[in-house]
Amino acid sequence: MKKQTLSVFLACLILIAGCDTEAQKSDSKTVASHTEEAPLVGHSKSAHQANTGSLIENPNFDIQAEDYGKQVRPLLDNSEFATMTQVEVVDGDPSDAFIIDYPHHISLVGKVSESGKLESLVYTMPVNEQLEKSGANLSQLVTASMQVLNPELSESAAKSKVASLLDQAFSNYIMEKSQQRSVGVVKDKVYVCDISDKGVRVLIEPSEGSRYG
Repeated sequence: MKKQTLSVFLACLILIAGCDTEAQKSDSKTVASHTEEAPLVGHSKSAHQANTGSLIENPNFDIQAEDYGKQVRPLLDNSEFATMTQVEVVDGDPSDAFIIDYPHHISLVGKVSESGKLESLVYTMPVNEQLEKSGANLSQLVTASMQVLNPELSESAAKSKVASLLDQAFSNYIMEKSQQRSVGVVKDKVYVCDISDKGVRVLIEPSEGSRYG
């Protein structure tokens, strides 16, 4: 895997939407709650050196980051995002990552283990006057991610679950003008949508070790 050195890539992982309340469990359902301050990522840092000196990895999706990109691209062929998911992992501390900037000010950061496996995805997007349109574009990207990470789902099932996740948070935010969170659990993956006046964040991570799962 070709890597480039980048010492400050983790700045892109800074949370845009703040949330501090404990998320509720959901079996493919979504819930929303008021929030105050959000963590940077869902997992606490759990990788450590064992007595043998070997590195124990964080929970991951059991898919190589480059393979994720290869599987997502065909799902976006008929969209404006076609061919844009080019995964180029860069070195960082404490984790490697790749960063993709999509149209509509949507960004994606993928956290990658030392062995090259994908550990988490974080989509971010600003909140603006065209939130409904921007949300539709975000939904298309998150749906493609869900189809790759949860291949047991059909395209229509993935679309439905992502729409429910985003709609719950977006609708409550528009009505209440306060920070919101919705959480969906699909098999062993957790999908979290945070929204506030600072922006939108969608976190995808394994349920193992997740504070949301």
